[in-house]
Order: sequence, then structure tokens, then C-alpha cells
Amino acid sequence: MPKQRTLPKNTEAESLLLNLMYYHGEGCKKTAESLRPEDFYDASHGILFGVLREAASKGEKLNYVILKDVLESEGMFDKVGGKDGLSAIFSNKEAKDMPPDEVGKTAEKYLSMILGTANKRRLIEAADHIATSAYDAGTDAAGIVDEAEKSIMGISKGL
Repeated sequence: MPKQRTLPKNTEAESLLLNLMYYHGEGCKKTAESLRPEDFYDASHGILFGVLREAASKGEKLNYVILKDVLESEGMFDKVGGKDGLSAIFSNKEAKDMPPDEVGKTAEKYLSMILGTANKRRLIEAADHIATSAYDAGTDAAGIVDEAEKSIMGISKGL
């Protein structure tokens, strides 16, 4: 039986970036512009990222009550784990106490980790699609190669 493999992820970096964004939204604005919610392995992290990025882009500071209200109004509060989910992510006080001049550099490090694993997942997905197409007797090899090139080039543009 083949060895079970798990998709590349770094949920700790995801959580810590969200923590930085929560406490220092403005300091993470540039980093947030380079990410998309789908770059996060944990779907709840992607949801929170979207809300925090939106707030940062407007120069708004969120606290727990406002964040909870926004998530509830969008029907997303339970999808992020409710009160326990938010508490788990925002309980790390390291980000809260981080000097402002370190926020941007630290956020960039987390960004690199998150994008690295997201791009690996995209490569795995593309490779799986290529393999599936290759097993289909009705597909043309040249067409598969062309599709594979487009897929890989699309991923490489995000690197």
C-alpha cells in the first residue's frame, strides 16, 4: 500500500500572521496585499485573513467584539471555530507586544512560508490533474503537455 502523504502546510505561520494582522493591521498591509484567502491551508484562516485584510485596507482597527460581529453578519463565525477558534488564534501575545519596526519583517517571513506551501499544493494539484489526463485513453499527449505547461507557468508566475 502506498505511503499516505499530507499536503504541504504551515498552519502555525498562518496563525501567527493572522495574529500580527489583528494587533498590527497597518504594519501588515503590504504583506496582506500579496496573499489571497485561498493561499491558506486552513479554510478558517483564509476567512479570517479576508476580514483582517479588508479592515487593514480601510485603516480600521478591529477588536474581538467587532471581528465577531463582522464574522457573524457574514455567516462565518462558526466556520472559523466560533469563540474557541478566535481565542486559539489570537491568544499569542508575542505579536501584541512586538515592536512596530519588527512587524513588517516578521510578516514577510510568514508570507514566504505561507506562499511556499500554497505553491507546493498548487503544483501537487496540477501534477494530479496532468496524471489523470495522461491515464485517459482519449486524450492527446500533445494536448496534455500544452495544458501542463500552461498550468506550471501559471504557478511559476506566483513565485
